[in-house]
Amino acid sequence: MQNAALIRLLAALSVVCPAVAQACGELRFNAGKGLPFQSYIAPRPADVLIVYSDALQDDYLAALEQAGHRLKIVANPAAVAEALREQHYDIVIAAYDSVDAVTPQVASVLEMPSVLPIVARSMRKDPQVTGRFEQILLDSASLGQYLTAINKLVNRLP
Repeated sequence: MQNAALIRLLAALSVVCPAVAQACGELRFNAGKGLPFQSYIAPRPADVLIVYSDALQDDYLAALEQAGHRLKIVANPAAVAEALREQHYDIVIAAYDSVDAVTPQVASVLEMPSVLPIVARSMRKDPQVTGRFEQILLDSASLGQYLTAINKLVNRLP
């Protein structure tokens, strides 16, 4: 009986004074305020070669590195061949309009990386895009979509 009364008292106090209900080491969830962002750790970090373009979300680069992915950024599609000669990459991320310049360079490498194009939203259902690539990123993709696409491609690797 006393335990039930104590539980009711604590429940009432948690409504009136939420700080009292917070146990040591626990976080309190505030309805309507969401949860704080938790950093993501890639289950299988990848070596990612990125061909820089305006379609790329610059602020995601640091987050991709924090997740554990190893990034190298090149300025243009012509620099891809040199980067691929220097090191093996699991994934090459490039804007869709530069993919045709990147693809022959990727195909010339013994261990061919996956190409992950950044595509305009209007082209997301284009058969040339969907039939050619396993995964795509939209030009307005969120960080979570970047991480998910990279993770799906890396999980297909041997």
